[in-house]
Amino acid sequence: RGKQGFTFVAALATAATMAVAPAFAVTTSGSVAATDERAPGPVANVVAFPGADGVEVTWDLSLSDFVRQSPTGSDFTSGGTFANVNDVAGYNVYRGEGALDPVLVGTVKPGETSFVDALPVGASFIYSVRAADRAGNESVPEAALEITLGPPPIADLPVDDIAFSDVDADEVVSESLVIANDSDVEDAILNVSIEIVGAGFAASTDLITLDPGNSTSLDISFAAADVGNINGDYEGVLTLRSNDPDNREVILALSASISDGLGVPVIDVSASALAFGSQRLLNTTGTRTLVVSNNGGLPLTGSIALSGDDLSTDAAATFELAADESLDIDVSFTPTSVGSLTGSLVITSNDADNPEITVSITGGGVDEVTTPNVIQATVTKATVTLADTDSLDFNDTTAVDDFIAQFIADLAELLGIDASRITGVTLTQGSIVVDFTIASTTDDTAVSAPDALDALETAVADTTSDPFPNLPSVESVADNTEVIALIPENADGDPVFGWFTRSEDQVGFNDFFAFADNFGSSSADETFDAAFDIAPTDAPNGAVDFDDFFLFADNFGSTVDNAATIRTALGE
Repeated sequence: RGKQGFTFVAALATAATMAVAPAFAVTTSGSVAATDERAPGPVANVVAFPGADGVEVTWDLSLSDFVRQSPTGSDFTSGGTFANVNDVAGYNVYRGEGALDPVLVGTVKPGETSFVDALPVGASFIYSVRAADRAGNESVPEAALEITLGPPPIADLPVDDIAFSDVDADEVVSESLVIANDSDVEDAILNVSIEIVGAGFAASTDLITLDPGNSTSLDISFAAADVGNINGDYEGVLTLRSNDPDNREVILALSASISDGLGVPVIDVSASALAFGSQRLLNTTGTRTLVVSNNGGLPLTGSIALSGDDLSTDAAATFELAADESLDIDVSFTPTSVGSLTGSLVITSNDADNPEITVSITGGGVDEVTTPNVIQATVTKATVTLADTDSLDFNDTTAVDDFIAQFIADLAELLGIDASRITGVTLTQGSIVVDFTIASTTDDTAVSAPDALDALETAVADTTSDPFPNLPSVESVADNTEVIALIPENADGDPVFGWFTRSEDQVGFNDFFAFADNFGSSSADETFDAAFDIAPTDAPNGAVDFDDFFLFADNFGSTVDNAATIRTALGE
């Protein structure tokens, strides 16, 4: 083998490698200090091997070995003065033998990565390297493999990569590698150091020593629990270093995959945009619902941030969703001024692939709806003021609920209507102010909402009887009836045209037949119904013609997302 009979025996040195912060993370004293009070960072990958002129020692530079600028004084009135400095002044190379303390055998300049110890006298040695600064501070030592001046071994090391597939949750899988010393020369001892990098991977030992002619097994394993049983592909590296001068290092790729474990958090958002339409009446509220789901296995945690004028949400600022769990986020838009709106809903989460999702929001406020498909609905509202006798504790939710229930029952009996038509009841403290709505109805035999309100006003005006015998006396009643404009909209907030009959939640055949019955009519006809004159949308022309037909055809089959809201307002 022609190597002068030298070899080095693989053995991890007792001096441990420690992660030390580079020297640029210095402490200071006084107003300005350019002198390091902390040792430089350590070197890495120290290797010692026999060479033609002695034992050759190599290493990787300390992370502190670079030039930086340091102030030379404390006067910064004109920008200050600086000098180039290096936190590493040199590298000290030590040689240890047996139990004796290491001896300094040489020093090299910063930036250099090798040293030759000219043919030392002895049997076996451990070389270590320390980075030193100008103040004499030394880094922790990084030791090389033990080197023995004896016959070289013949290392038989594995060369095939290792792959573990379909690892189950909590399963530990392993593979045995055979390492042998094929030398038959006495004292040709083989030492192999083992290093593994990669989450979940492990080796049964970090050092193997073999006499000539012997072999042993090295177990390489992967534990699913060590990576949280999370589904995915995992990679690692196995490095085998030996004292065989002809087979010093072998690097093997490691891989493993978990498919039946836990899925990582996977966020799903139902829409990338929320549209409220360009014509929402001022001071009326539209609501859109966004659904956030966890399609993964581990909990999905995150936060919600809403921005934009006149936008609001009752959703919590943070959330946590288990696997297959979802969260409804209701976003409301209540325009307070005429004009367009842009906003956003930003969702951040622990989904590594989608850590931040931005949902755009658009809308617009108007003081008058101009589209021809507007549906006007009369909402009968009223306020009844009752004398406050201090008999109702507004902090007692049960008492408040009982009071509201009694009010609804008495009012329904007084007006001769079904109690379910009295909705939106709220109480305000002071005098007991009760706000409520009387829902409309399409039942011709039932009392209409306006007639019911007229009956209430008449009953309150009649001082000979008490309209609410089970409650405090009535002081007044006020008619707060309002007319609201409703526009059929799709899920994106865009207007839907041609929803004439409202018999379905979409523009369907009943609407087609109704449109066909009115096709060809104009404002000159006594039977003309302007509801079917839908085009042009900004200025209908007084005739149900082909412009209306083409717009109707474009909308045929469209779903009206707010159909239930409109029917409720109309009492349908």
